[in-house]
Amino acid sequence: MNNATDVLVVGAGVVGLAHAVEALERGLTVTVVERDGRAVGASIRNFGHACVTGQSGDLAELAHLARERWLDLDGRAGLGARATGGLAVARHATELAVLEELAAARPDDVVLRTAGQVRAELPAAAPTTWWAAPPS
Repeated sequence: MNNATDVLVVGAGVVGLAHAVEALERGLTVTVVERDGRAVGASIRNFGHACVTGQSGDLAELAHLARERWLDLDGRAGLGARATGGLAVARHATELAVLEELAAARPDDVVLRTAGQVRAELPAAAPTTWWAAPPS
């Protein structure tokens, strides 16, 4: 029996599997070893969240490339990724100022919404006492 492999990946988390896929697509043989029978490490602790909006410059370009790659892999593997965006709630004037600055710098990526708009878009949201309107 020949146990030769071009690439040995230790850990079947998101980063390990990404390397395995890339190696396979380059025509290499790959062996993945994982100590657990199910996802329990960093990949699951991070809830699968990928945020590209917070990046800038070269990192933003890399983040967008990585996002497209993950969405492609999801389409092929049927993992259930959703490209839905995120919601950051400002609970204080300082937090709102940071979001306003981000929205001004990234007008194509960031949209500010009032608490009322969020309630209208997310009708199944928790009771209104959960939401605080931004300071006027």
